[in-house]
Amino acid sequence: MVSTLYQCIALTLLNIIIFPNEIVAASVPTDMSILIPYAKPDKPDSYMCTLLSVVSSSRLYIGEQCQLKSFHKLKIPSTKSHQMSLTVKFKPIADMGSVHHMLLYGCKSPGITNKQMWNCGSMGSDGKDIHYRGQRLLLGGICSEGQQRILYAWAKNAPNLSLPEGVAFEISGDTGINSLVLQLHFGDPHHMPTNWNLANGQIGLTLEVTRQKHEKLAGVYVLVTGGSIKPKSTTFLETACVMEEHKTIYPFAFRTHSHSLGKVISGYRVRVNEAGNCNWSLIGKKDPQLPQMFYPVELSVPVTNGDILAARCTMESDRDTVTYIGSTRNDEMCNFYIMYYVTDGKILEKNVCFFGWPYENYWKNASPSLNNIPKDASTL
Repeated sequence: MVSTLYQCIALTLLNIIIFPNEIVAASVPTDMSILIPYAKPDKPDSYMCTLLSVVSSSRLYIGEQCQLKSFHKLKIPSTKSHQMSLTVKFKPIADMGSVHHMLLYGCKSPGITNKQMWNCGSMGSDGKDIHYRGQRLLLGGICSEGQQRILYAWAKNAPNLSLPEGVAFEISGDTGINSLVLQLHFGDPHHMPTNWNLANGQIGLTLEVTRQKHEKLAGVYVLVTGGSIKPKSTTFLETACVMEEHKTIYPFAFRTHSHSLGKVISGYRVRVNEAGNCNWSLIGKKDPQLPQMFYPVELSVPVTNGDILAARCTMESDRDTVTYIGSTRNDEMCNFYIMYYVTDGKILEKNVCFFGWPYENYWKNASPSLNNIPKDASTL
């Protein structure tokens, strides 16, 4: 039955040289995919994960062009002439009527290693059973070992994403990323279409593989809040973290994410002078009800040691009850993603800012507080 379930999950091989037990990227671009057969899960707000294992002693690069498929090993032998490149234009194959969001993670080891799909529900912490195409999915986290690095995020029918020329994500080799895990958050099965006509009835992502070394290495840093939104009110959920690492990052794209109550999400670089005065530089600001893609930054501002990264979600609720930050469609989320590159050969060790309890109006209440807060932080 398992083989029947996954018989349509196959690696797309275009312009690839095939040797026994090896898939070697040729010099021309090659498409591959992480896709799962479309079906309705038996519960709303189901989180499911699938993976692509990347086996290589050399480092690979995810960059300008993309497609992905489940539970396959991409084995690339090392080469003395140059490093291998995995260059990617992220092409989502999904629809917001079925999938609330998709996240692509880089892991040292996936949450479950011997299954094509598993239940990574509620960010891997919910113990509810999920059945998909008649199969009960085992429960596991997104990653089981190493850091859980976000490489790509999609929601609300966001279009394709191309990285700037010369910029790429580095994986495999000694990077600590040996598996790509795609997480899909499904909506309510009662409202999902019965049939799916794209990609031979499959949903997911697509990648393009080439040999090309990239000097600018990409990473994603995400600012996240907890907290709650009072009924019949406007609430500012805020977070801020100091850049403690001794390196410089160059943000080139940003993405906002909330559920239905988010009106404006803004992110800034903050520099504090010797007198304690804050200078705010806008990285990006967007209505999260628009397609949740990575948009070009407002200002090309480098972020270095001692700078502060800060984000605010402006939430407006007409509900009669308190809304909490959580993982379901009826909860809320407040996320500001920064996609950046570095030129010194190593991305940030820390990739998440989750600081600022109680989050509501944290900028003013922080110790020390942030001053000179932009008056237009909650307007477009």
